[in-house]
Amino acid sequence: MSSRKYLVFTSAGENANIKQWLAGGNRIFDLCVVNYSDTDNLYKDQADYYFQIKGGKFPNLQKIYFDNKQILDQYDAVWVADDDIIIETQGINELFAIHAENSLTLLQPSFRAAGKVSFPITRRRLLTSLRYTNFVEMTCPVFKKEFLVKFLEVFDPALVGWGTDWWFLNLISAEDKVAISDQISCINPYDRFKKNGEREIVKLQSDEERLNTWRRIKAERNLTTFKQQVKDSVPRDVKTLFSAIPACIVDLAIRIKQKLARKLV
Repeated sequence: MSSRKYLVFTSAGENANIKQWLAGGNRIFDLCVVNYSDTDNLYKDQADYYFQIKGGKFPNLQKIYFDNKQILDQYDAVWVADDDIIIETQGINELFAIHAENSLTLLQPSFRAAGKVSFPITRRRLLTSLRYTNFVEMTCPVFKKEFLVKFLEVFDPALVGWGTDWWFLNLISAEDKVAISDQISCINPYDRFKKNGEREIVKLQSDEERLNTWRRIKAERNLTTFKQQVKDSVPRDVKTLFSAIPACIVDLAIRIKQKLARKLV
């Protein structure tokens, strides 16, 4: 029985950033690793729970849940993260603290411009510390344990990636609170910086297969997509506002450079 209230879950391959997640010490979370690589015992020494299974993140998490329900039963919240997310131990600790302090159902860190930002709503903002939204991305959300279990009970593991976030967002009720943290941010690395410059998920299903699977499940389950919105926000206090300015200037410079590069192509 763990003394910690929080769990980090990831399916990990050779591009994983797990060592940084744990390097800061004094973590308030346990770590569950499912190794999907061909290398036996990869990250086993770092994990509190370790499994070796081929498959995607949410399909693997569902299998762990069904086969080992006593693991999730111990925790208040679970951060379900892509293995290559760049964030330090303290950031993960604070993410769990924000989730608890605000009684949130879903929470994700905002994304910095140095990595992928698939949806503008998830981009880090300067003036707010927390934004209440109707959307978080599937890349690295913190789930309230009860809500995660609710989702895993109905999830179809045929859905390897595309549309998973829309599925769990369709389960949100009026009482649930969803938010994006601008106080805690992370980097979602570009694929070109990974080994062989390739996303691991394409080894499981091609982009076309994943999209077609989502379209099928969306129709079968009567799932909907909707406009992403910020419903309310919490402004940064003066101290954290000034400390956030340098990082946000870097973000702005990167975005300007990216726009100029696209114009030159």
